[in-house]
Order: sequence, then C-alpha cells, then structure tokens
Amino acid sequence: MDVRDLWGWSSRRTGVNPRVARQIARLRGLFGHRTASAAARATRAGQPKTIPYVVWAPPYDPSTGGPKVMHWFVNELNRLGYEAYAAWIPRSVRVNPLWDEPTDYPDDFIAVYPDTQYGNPLGAARVARWALNVPGRLPMIAQHGRGILPLPLGSDWGDEPTDLIFPFARGYNVWGLPEERILYVPIQEVDDYEDRGLPRSGRMFYVGKGADTPRIPETEGLPELDKETTHDRKRLAGTLNRIELLYTYDTQTGITDIARLCGCPVVLIPNDHTTREDVYGAESGADGLGWGVEETEKAIATVDARAIRAHIEQLMRDFYEIKLPCFIRLTQQL
Repeated sequence: MDVRDLWGWSSRRTGVNPRVARQIARLRGLFGHRTASAAARATRAGQPKTIPYVVWAPPYDPSTGGPKVMHWFVNELNRLGYEAYAAWIPRSVRVNPLWDEPTDYPDDFIAVYPDTQYGNPLGAARVARWALNVPGRLPMIAQHGRGILPLPLGSDWGDEPTDLIFPFARGYNVWGLPEERILYVPIQEVDDYEDRGLPRSGRMFYVGKGADTPRIPETEGLPELDKETTHDRKRLAGTLNRIELLYTYDTQTGITDIARLCGCPVVLIPNDHTTREDVYGAESGADGLGWGVEETEKAIATVDARAIRAHIEQLMRDFYEIKLPCFIRLTQQL
C-alpha cells in the first residue's frame, strides 16, 4: 500500500488532481523509490551511502498528529532511498504495520527527536530536533531507566548547541530560522475530505487540546465534535459536510484544515498560546477561518474547499522540492 493511500495522495482515488499525483510521484522518483529492506535499500547504484536516521517516535496512533507524523517520516525516508528506523522507550516501539518502519537500528546514526522528548536518550553523536510545537508547550517526557518520567509544562528541551533544529511550522519557529528550515508537511488525508455541496444547518464545537480555554456563550448547548467522530474519517467528513460552522477551542489542530476541505468554516476561540498573527501566518492559510466570534462572517465568506485543497497540494510539493532536501543536506553534515 502506498503511503499516499493513507494520507490522501493516491492517484487511484477520486478527488485528487491526477497531475498533482503524478508530479509528487515524479518527485519521489528523483530521490529513488524504495522497495527492498532497510540498509540494502539505501545502497542503490549511483547514490552515495548516507548516515542512517533513527526517529524517536511515540507509539503509533493514527488519531494523534505528533506520533503519526514521526512514524510517517520514518516510512517516507525509507521510501525515498534513505535508511531510517523508529525507536522509543523501551527499544520495542509500536509502529504502523503498513509502513516501512524497521526498529533494529545500527550503532552510527542521526537521532531525530520531537519537541515532547527531553535530552538525548539514544546517546546519539548527531542530533536533529523536529519541533512539532514550541518546546515546553505540550507535556514533555524524559528517560527514566527503561521507563519515562513526565516533566512539567514549560520545561526546556535539554538540547545542545550542536543540535540542529527544524520547526514544523512558522508559528513554532521561536529561533528565527530561515523558511527552508521549517519542515512542514500536511498531515490531512485529503482524499477523504471534500465539499459535497450538501445542505448545511447547525453548529458544533471542538475542544481537543483546548480544554483549559474558558467556554464562550456561543457554544453553550451545541453538540460537541467528540473523539468517536474525529477518529472515524467517514463519519467526520459526513458531519463536517452537514454543519454550517465549527467552533474550536484547540487553535493548533488539523481539524481546522479538515473542516475547510469539507467546506465548513471554522471559528477559533482565542487562548494564551496562539495569536491571531500565528493563525493568519500559518502554512495552511486563513481562508475560511475566523479568529474569535467577531470574525464569524469573515470565516463564512472566505471558505473555499477547492482553493484550500490546491494550497495543501502545493505545500506537499514544497516539502519534497525544498524542505526535505534541506533537512537531508544539513543533517548529513552533522
């Protein structure tokens, strides 16, 4: 199964521009499509051997963005002709059985850690850090023997000056790094979500990581978009095609993009972690979004599912043409 079937980039399914699918497949071909096993696949004729990557990946959960993107990254590096492995505490890690995620990694490698991992538990001589959020904003863990030790919010990353940092998004780039260092990749399964042109009525709200944000009167009495719905793509797409507006207390969630792909405008409820500038400057754009209830009409007036889909497709091309080559070049120089 092609990873694009899982994240929505397969040309075999309806709703995807075939030209875009062919272009993405061609871009993969430039790096070399992998079909054999880990180290052997990485040593094709004509390609210099690169230092392997060991990606620190929490147990795979298809409904959780952070672990999902780390496991996807292992698979995609392998598919492009590099050598990559998944690791966690203990050494055995739950992976996606449909993806290429070996776990028996070699002694010499480049470690890739997310923002939720403190320090360098792999003891790697070369370290890259992929900030899927601002370090310390989400719960962080440290290694404790063969287990994990939760750290309080606001903890530092335990990074060293020699570590290479790659923010996932502009809003997490607290280091002021150049645009090419922002390793953003869309994580929406775009084939599963489209505007079906159905009649719409009613509004809902979503909480997600916004449990601490005070509730507003506009969501009182409204149905909540719960986990049972968000974990079921078909059900989620159907729901977002029937309602006229979604309020979200989580201002950093892929649900906002999924809703807009379904033609449903979204109003984000402001909190202390995100600013209007963060939202309007984000990679996925601000069409169909409102920052606070004051911008409800703006969100409704600007939602355009086709334009949002085209924008996400461009972001995927940027990942393969610009962002990933920068990551490979800089990390191989560590």
